[in-house]
Amino acid sequence: MLAGGFWWRTRGKETPVSDDPRLTFETRYRNVRPDVKYVGDGECAACHKGHCDSFHQHPMGKSVGPPVNSPDGDHLDRDGHASFEAFGLGYVAERRGDRLFHKEMITGPGGAVVASVENEVRLVLGSGRHGQGYLIEEDGYVFQSPISWYTQKGVWDLSPGYQQMNSHFDRPIIAKCLFCHCNQVEPVEHTINRYRGSIAQATAIGCERCHGPGELHVRRQRDGEGMADDGDDTIVNPRRLAPALREAVCEQCHLQGQARVVRRGRKEFDFRPGMPLQLFWAIFVYPPESGPDRKAVGQVEQMRLSRCFQESKGSLGCASCHDPHALPSEERKVAFYRDRCMTCHEDRACSAPPAVQREKNDNCVACHMHRSGTSDIPHVASTDHRILRDPAHSPDSARADGREPEGQLVDFYRDQAVPVEKVPSRDLGVSLMDLALGTQPGAKRHRLGTAATPILQEATRANPEDLVAWEKLGYALRCEERNSEALSAYQEVLAAVPTRELALAEAATVAGGLQLFELSMDYWKQAVAVNPRRAHYRTELAKLLLNKGQLQESLDECNAALRLSPASVNTRVIQVECLLKSGRKEEARAAFATLMALKPQGEDDLRRWFEKQAQ
Repeated sequence: MLAGGFWWRTRGKETPVSDDPRLTFETRYRNVRPDVKYVGDGECAACHKGHCDSFHQHPMGKSVGPPVNSPDGDHLDRDGHASFEAFGLGYVAERRGDRLFHKEMITGPGGAVVASVENEVRLVLGSGRHGQGYLIEEDGYVFQSPISWYTQKGVWDLSPGYQQMNSHFDRPIIAKCLFCHCNQVEPVEHTINRYRGSIAQATAIGCERCHGPGELHVRRQRDGEGMADDGDDTIVNPRRLAPALREAVCEQCHLQGQARVVRRGRKEFDFRPGMPLQLFWAIFVYPPESGPDRKAVGQVEQMRLSRCFQESKGSLGCASCHDPHALPSEERKVAFYRDRCMTCHEDRACSAPPAVQREKNDNCVACHMHRSGTSDIPHVASTDHRILRDPAHSPDSARADGREPEGQLVDFYRDQAVPVEKVPSRDLGVSLMDLALGTQPGAKRHRLGTAATPILQEATRANPEDLVAWEKLGYALRCEERNSEALSAYQEVLAAVPTRELALAEAATVAGGLQLFELSMDYWKQAVAVNPRRAHYRTELAKLLLNKGQLQESLDECNAALRLSPASVNTRVIQVECLLKSGRKEEARAAFATLMALKPQGEDDLRRWFEKQAQ
């Protein structure tokens, strides 16, 4: 039992991480190997045009796209414009021809715009069925726009999570965020959100995401080669896979768990259909024995809890109900899913009174897979995949008080005997720290750090080259307020890769907390050099330069940060102080007026401070 009540269970033989499972996994399908190339949906359409055409109308086939004006509209008015306000800031989405721009504005007295930032949208996330997010990019650095569209309520609003902390245009998009939306992207190693090539060229989820790379299959068709005696071994057909491998094809995107970690030595896009997902990703969930307090928000987790799934002995899976190539139309939806239910329940009449059946239009889903307003995404409802016999008398999947159960995490794949890491708990330690990142400072974060520290210490002893484990160990030690040791952990990473962005930012933060200001400043300068688009890095550097009395250098960093994120209160406070200390009082008054337009917390205290300094 770990401190804080965290524990884990793993099974299976150990295997060296140096063995790429795409080379070592025993399978008849030759296209799982890492040297087999992706060919794109255009090649598939030559022989499978019907499936390709219908799939491209499916939400998966629209997982990302360019910001062109679609035939279905793009939620703007006839003038190509939409706007809303949030937390005293103005937001605008505006189309100019085939280009889309998002703007964030600070307004002063009388509604005049006193500062703003505008970025061009390079990529649209989501089909629009539930909503859409928007990505911006410059020099390969990709960030999320603070503006999102929510389909179910038909509103523009701040992006998910921005209500709690508005990151403006400074939220980096990591590869794990893009994995379920883009067919392939290529992250620049050791950076957080930089990619090779333009993100605008990224394509939506395509045929090869479920069938694997198509190079061998296309070559066989072109050369007229015959198939193997037991079928085509050049392309994966999920229907012919064993149940666990079949479900893994869907789970690569639809199983998020409470924490999801790329295994040591693997990369986000390494998984190949036809292989166990757990060779590439470690996915942790709360165990079923957590009882009614368990929060199973994921569709896959919910389905595994269902009696239908458990009694099917592997015959029921995602594709039993969902056609991955086509989405039923609205007028066909009820009959389509009822037919799926009748595949197993044809010999059982519905037990509901006839009046209820008529009221529900014989819609099985309406009674047994109810939609709730509970979702991790604002304005979006979710469908309960537990397939409950009587939802009214079954415990909800979330706590009544809305809090997650603390304590236990288990490997989702703990009962499937496949090779695992030599230090299997390493992934649990990383997962605990991913949870801690989304937790407010306090007792829970401290417990997470206490649980993860010994796990990650063991992992780094076993594999000193494991940079992710070192970084997470550093964060675990920070959670325990063991900051000197945390700095040492980050320095282990930087000794191996001096330009690793995350370690630089973390080391800079910890060094500053230890009052090692010169060291902190050096790390922030290196972080800015690695990613000049992060406004946060420049603000932290400006603060240290101000404290050292390097006023013009501090002001330069403030101005650079404000060009990227003009609504940052912290940056504007530093800017005002720089101007005051430089004797530039008129400029300071103008900058202070802009700061006040943001309506920062403690306005009265700030006014008193400013008047005293400006005398």
